Amino acid sequence: MITARTDVFGVMGFPAGHSLSPQIHDYFARKTGQDMCYAAFCVLPGRLGEAVAGAHSLGIKGLNVTIPHKQACLPFLSRLDETARRSGAANTLVYEENGYAGYNTDYFGMHMSLKALGADLKGKSVVIIGAGGTAHTACVMAADMGASSITIANRTPENAESLAGRAGALCGLPVTAAPLSGLQGIARKDIVIQTSSAGFKDQADICPVESESFFEGVSAALELIYVPWESKFLRMAKSKGVPAANGFPALVFQAAASFEIWRGVVFTEDFLRQAAADLETLARPA
Repeated sequence: MITARTDVFGVMGFPAGHSLSPQIHDYFARKTGQDMCYAAFCVLPGRLGEAVAGAHSLGIKGLNVTIPHKQACLPFLSRLDETARRSGAANTLVYEENGYAGYNTDYFGMHMSLKALGADLKGKSVVIIGAGGTAHTACVMAADMGASSITIANRTPENAESLAGRAGALCGLPVTAAPLSGLQGIARKDIVIQTSSAGFKDQADICPVESESFFEGVSAALELIYVPWESKFLRMAKSKGVPAANGFPALVFQAAASFEIWRGVVFTEDFLRQAAADLETLARPA
């Protein structure tokens, strides 16, 4: 039951009505007995600063931030943790006296998803498809987990080159750029992370990879969309026997990391895997 003492949390995005975050956080709150509620707030891009300031004035204890605000919110925050600073994006805001502190738990969501696939990034060659904010976070995560090299492939080569330059300076390891047309020619690709919108919703038949042969030698593939539940990219990977996952477990895992920061709880890996399985019905078609 919501009372005057119930802590309020939420997600800000544009749009926000499709978000599954309220159900996911309600699951965590019920499992841990937390007195909290979580809502979705649709925030126009031009009013983001007002929204952040207004939420703080109202005493909203924490916020998740989703598209298109993860990078745009940074100027309105009082401080950033190291992961958010290096990723250049914040998806979790924590109420502090002087404003909201920004964290990036997408980093944890990706890492935990790969770990659930049995993938160890240490010494591995990682290919990241896409060159947006999520790809930037994936670069930082892969470097921190010990990847030996990173290749960024994107439809617009200039964007891949720009991210490779920025990420290489941050990560301290070789980060190279390639056009999507050059994916098949990459000699070593141990782990592939697909961050682009190719294959999303009405683009279900579109795939950034030309053929199944691309997945020869790949030990794990992660795609950060989950609509459709199984894209052409994932079907190709699985046809080659590659352990592969869509983006729904990563969504649950990043939400859990936000919840831990907000409420001071610690979830076990077993709990997180069970949570992803329990919540799958939210997104998976019947």
